Amino acid sequence: MLAPANTFSTRDRDMMSRALSEARSAELAGDFPAGAVLVLDGLTIGVGRSSTLTSSTWRAHAELTLILEHARLLTTNGRGDRNKVELFSSVEPCLMCFGAAVFHRIDRIVYAAPDATTGFSALNLRPTTEWYSRAWPSVESGLLSDESVVLIQRYENQRRHRS
Repeated sequence: MLAPANTFSTRDRDMMSRALSEARSAELAGDFPAGAVLVLDGLTIGVGRSSTLTSSTWRAHAELTLILEHARLLTTNGRGDRNKVELFSSVEPCLMCFGAAVFHRIDRIVYAAPDATTGFSALNLRPTTEWYSRAWPSVESGLLSDESVVLIQRYENQRRHRS
């Protein structure tokens, strides 16, 4: 399920740069620095950022907010062979966000930095039935990870000093 960081395209790098920009905006607002970009057939259809602290809801993750905002498009656009949906995230999605991605038929997830606390890959998930095997996205990691790690470490250091 989890593919190693490979040779990412220029477009992949551009999408992850946009996700990291959203992560920086989340950090400036006082939230965990997570950002995401949703892409349909190579075109950006939305960007999002974490707002769990400023919105006072734990569901306000960058990925979930973005997927739900575009749910109608993701579930009603026909999704034939020509439609490919990708999710770029500055940090490894949690289990909630990964589940939303599976059920909304995201074809590919690319994330920058792993999340040892809530990331889904630590659970060694694998498709359990034929339905999940068909809906399971490809997952790639490591794209611009150093930038994401710096944001996360800075956020954690600031959080420790506030406590």
